[in-house]
Amino acid sequence: MGKLLLTALSGAVLTGACAPNVADLKLQPGPHPQPRVQAAPRVIPEFGVDQDDSGRIATYQPSGITRAGGNPFFQNIGTNGRTCFTCHQPQDGWTISAASAQARFDGSAGTDPLFRLVDGATCPTADVSTLQARQHAYQLATGRGLIRIGLPLPATRQFEVSSVADPYNCTTNRPRASRATKRAVSCPCTAGRCPRQISGF
Repeated sequence: MGKLLLTALSGAVLTGACAPNVADLKLQPGPHPQPRVQAAPRVIPEFGVDQDDSGRIATYQPSGITRAGGNPFFQNIGTNGRTCFTCHQPQDGWTISAASAQARFDGSAGTDPLFRLVDGATCPTADVSTLQARQHAYQLATGRGLIRIGLPLPATRQFEVSSVADPYNCTTNRPRASRATKRAVSCPCTAGRCPRQISGF
């Protein structure tokens, strides 16, 4: 027996869901072949069901359909071709799955807006000049459905970092003292807020 994930949300929630993360989307992209802009559907239906390898994922919007036109959730608000919809799509329960990331990689040769050096790669300095290099650079997303973020350690933390395992040899964040990975949360399910996540701590 498979799973059924039901996500209830409203158009108003989609409108403001990722507003606090806008600054993250405006980071300058690294060099990337053939930059693309995230495509969006014209509407998100009131009720939709998608299949994945473990069951079905359903999304229900109590307020009815959401029109993408003019809705900031679907707008390209930075320079890297991404929108909130890039990482938060209904067929994945408004998050990212490794299978979906791999399908998007395969369909775009790694040029889909999900794949950007700023946080989609194992390191912001990764080589993305060839298909093989992009396959290696974006393995966190395609293999685990994760996004990399660099965070400063909180001054008020109640722990010390005694050891760091860095299998990707990405040392660009040493002064920040922390590098974490996260799965994109189901942004629309947070009552209109997308809190900063420190899930790597």
